[in-house]
Amino acid sequence: MMSHKLMFGPAAVLSVTALGLALIRLASAFREFVHPRYRPELHYMRGPGPATARRVSMR
Repeated sequence: MMSHKLMFGPAAVLSVTALGLALIRLASAFREFVHPRYRPELHYMRGPGPATARRVSMR
């Protein structure tokens, strides 16, 4: 008869946790590949652009 310590010891918990984290990361990567999240900071310009620099330098 197996002891409950052998079936549910720290090593078993760590391997289940590692497997769970790996599955979560895989699912997250797949979701990001199929339908990426909108990140507005990638789509707008920060600061004045080249037209502003030309206007300022002409004064």
